[in-house]
Amino acid sequence: MTSSSIRFIFVRILVIMRRSFLILPLLLSACILSYGQRPQVRSFAELMKTLTAGEEIRVVIRYADCDREHPRNGFDSIPDIAASMHIETWEYFPRHSIRNDHAFVVFSDARLIGNPIGKGFVINYGKVRISDNDSAMVDARYLHPRSHRSLMYQRYRCRIDDGSGTQGIYLYKTHASYGNE
Repeated sequence: MTSSSIRFIFVRILVIMRRSFLILPLLLSACILSYGQRPQVRSFAELMKTLTAGEEIRVVIRYADCDREHPRNGFDSIPDIAASMHIETWEYFPRHSIRNDHAFVVFSDARLIGNPIGKGFVINYGKVRISDNDSAMVDARYLHPRSHRSLMYQRYRCRIDDGSGTQGIYLYKTHASYGNE
């Protein structure tokens, strides 16, 4: 190899490296931005596929996009209150398995929190039942921490958000689940 051919190869390598250094930051930025976005689960079928694969889901409930049940008056709308929970323990019931017209999955969570409507602490209990028609029932309770007496009980009817941002139940895969897609 002559010195001119070595010089030519060296110049070509420098040009390639310079182009790489221009493209590499763009690729890294795209990866970082996409990592920050949690993939949304938009249907019951997708939820069950995700759960049965062992992936983790975070639920965000926007109560303003739900209807609140009243024992005498049916359902009504409420202010923009939100809550969230991880789906850790769940049970799935196929259609007609327990005299149910729709297949559904049910999960719940209970946490000790400061009482937002009074003094002291309460157990914040939430139960969510999501059916195969993408509808959901949410039961929210405040329980006394010692006696477990119900201090507040409300029921909400919602739907899984389909990406429109107008439904009450938002389901997101957590970062631990990203590698399983």
